[in-house]
Amino acid sequence: MNPHALAEVLVSGWSDLIAFDHPFIVSPDLHACIANHWPLHPVDPTSMYDATGKGYTDFPTYRP
Repeated sequence: MNPHALAEVLVSGWSDLIAFDHPFIVSPDLHACIANHWPLHPVDPTSMYDATGKGYTDFPTYRP
């Protein structure tokens, strides 16, 4: 969903909150990606919710 569509949903009163889960987990710079129309990182389920700690602190940020 693009930022304009998200804003329309909020302004219309259809929703009070829009939440991101997996896109935010793998894109720590999600706010910048949305604002600048940058691509999000692909979701890798093997790097989430794992006892090894892989992914929690090593997800890359987008570099234009």
